[in-house]
Amino acid sequence: MIPDRFIESLRGYKELGWEPGGFLTAVLSNDLREAVARGDAEALAALAALVRYIHAELPMGIWGSKDRVREHLASFWRKQG
Repeated sequence: MIPDRFIESLRGYKELGWEPGGFLTAVLSNDLREAVARGDAEALAALAALVRYIHAELPMGIWGSKDRVREHLASFWRKQG
């Protein structure tokens, strides 16, 4: 089960360009070492389910590397600027 706080953050990231916290940013960036270092017990227990959720629910172009995450967030700043 994925805690609601993560689902809300991921939806905000996808739809509104919200910058997720350090743990979710690491997960979105495929940085397992950083995700484990930043995650609390609840986050780490949900890690596998989060990865499945991201794969199924988020467009491929907005996750998978630090550059993709950075570009997705930057695209919202460009729209507002």
